[in-house]
Amino acid sequence: QPHLVSLIKTASVSLEKRGLEEATYRVNLVIDISGSMSDEYQSGAVQDLADRALALATQLDDDGKVEVYLFGIKSHRKGTLSLSNSAGFVGHMDFKFEGGTHYSPVMTMVRDDARAAGHHIPTLVLFITDGGSSNRDAVIRQMIDASREPIFWKFMGIEQGYVNFDFLEKLDDLTGRIVDNADFFKVSSPIQIADHQLFDLLVNELDLWQK
Repeated sequence: QPHLVSLIKTASVSLEKRGLEEATYRVNLVIDISGSMSDEYQSGAVQDLADRALALATQLDDDGKVEVYLFGIKSHRKGTLSLSNSAGFVGHMDFKFEGGTHYSPVMTMVRDDARAAGHHIPTLVLFITDGGSSNRDAVIRQMIDASREPIFWKFMGIEQGYVNFDFLEKLDDLTGRIVDNADFFKVSSPIQIADHQLFDLLVNELDLWQK
C-alpha cells in the first residue's frame, strides 16, 4: 500500500527528531466505540489514525504489529493490526456501538496484558476517544498507579465540532504520579492535520518519559 510506505517514512523522521530511532516499544491502539463516535468511524478518521498507529509501530514495535482494543461501557480485545491486514481494518471490525464511555476497564485490560508480557519492553498506548470518561476517580487512580509501570499513554481527542476535553487535559497534567506517563492532543474529524505534524504529536514527550 503506497500510502503506508509514505507514512512509515514520515513516522521515522519524527522518531529521529526525538532521538527515538533505536527505541523499541509494544504498541497498543485503544479505540472508543461509544455511540457518539459513529461519525468519526464513518468519516474515515478512525481508519486514518489506525494507519498512522501502524506506521509508527513498524518503526517502534518489536514485531511491527499493533494490539487493538475497543471500549465503550465494556472493554474488548480485537486482535492485531499489521501490514498484511491494514486495508479496511476498522471497517472489518465486528462490534456494536455502546451507550457510554468508560476508560477504566480497558485501561485495566491493557495494563494486565502488558504485565503478562513481562514489561521487558515498554508499552506505548495510543488512546482514541471523543470525550471524557464516566467514573473519573477510577481513571485517575489508574493513571497514578500506572505511573509506576513502563507504559506511556498518548490520549488523542477526536472531534467534530466542539467537544470538551477538560478531563483528558487533566490527565495530561495530573499530580501525584511517580513520573509524567501521559500526553494529550486533539484533532478534527475528518483528519486535516499534515502527517508530519501528526507524527510529531504522536511521539511528543515520549523521549522525556523514556529518559
